[in-house]
Amino acid sequence: MSQSSEILKLITANGPSTVGGVYAKAREVWPDLSEERFLSIIDTLEDGGEVELDAPPTPSGSWAAYMRPAGHNAWFYASVAFAVLSIPFSVYLTSFPAIIARWVVVLSMLAFVPGYVTVQALFTRREFSGPERATYSVVLSVVIVSFIGLAFNITPLGLNAFAVTVGVTGYVVLFALLGVVRRRRSAKSPDGHRTHA
Repeated sequence: MSQSSEILKLITANGPSTVGGVYAKAREVWPDLSEERFLSIIDTLEDGGEVELDAPPTPSGSWAAYMRPAGHNAWFYASVAFAVLSIPFSVYLTSFPAIIARWVVVLSMLAFVPGYVTVQALFTRREFSGPERATYSVVLSVVIVSFIGLAFNITPLGLNAFAVTVGVTGYVVLFALLGVVRRRRSAKSPDGHRTHA
C-alpha cells in the first residue's frame, strides 16, 4: 500500500485533526517521513478531493482589530445584543398584547443563548455540526437557567423574571467574552489547519 492511502486511512480513522497531528501519527508509522514529502502527499489528497483542509483562522494584530464586527465573531455580537435587549422586554411589556412579545423574546433567549455561548466558549474549533451545536445549546441552556433560577431563589431578590433575565444576561456576557478570548488564542496557534476525510 502507498503512503498516500495509509495517510488517508490515518485521517479517516482519527477524524478531523490538525495537519500537524496527522503528521505526528504518520511519523510513528514512517519515522523517516520528511515534512516536505508529507505535505506533498496532503496536497495530492486535497487536489484529488479525498481530504478537505480548512484554512487556519487568521489572527488580528490587536484586540480592537479582532473585535471588529466580522464573520468570525458575529456570534458574540448577536448573543450579547439579544441577551441585553431581552431585559427591557422582561420589564416593560406587561399589558396583554405586548406580553406575547415578552414571552417569545425572553423564553427564546433563556432557551438557547446561555447554552450557545457556553458551547462557543468551551469548543473553540468546529467539533460539532449545526444541529449538534443547537441541541447542546438548548440542553445546556435549560441546565444553566435552572441553576441561575435556583441561585436567585435562595437570595433576598427572590425568583422573578427580571432577576433571572439580568442574571442570565450577565452569564451570557461573561461566557461570550470568555469565548472570544479562547477563540483568539486558538487562532494564534501555529498549527491551525484542520483536515477532514
